[in-house]
Amino acid sequence: MVKEKEFRFSPFKRKMIICSKRKSLLLTPRITLYGNHIPLFTQVKFLGVIFDSRLSWIPHIRNL
Repeated sequence: MVKEKEFRFSPFKRKMIICSKRKSLLLTPRITLYGNHIPLFTQVKFLGVIFDSRLSWIPHIRNL
């Protein structure tokens, strides 16, 4: 008997970041997961590393 494995994302831990060297975005995408909008952030923390939308590493270095 083969069991199908299912991978599900937590609806409370989802965040979206767009990395770009531009000062502003031309379009802001509206992405949904399980019918809920994924919020757009300028920086996110993933496994202890802070990523910012310009990939400057400044927020992570300040946090250290």
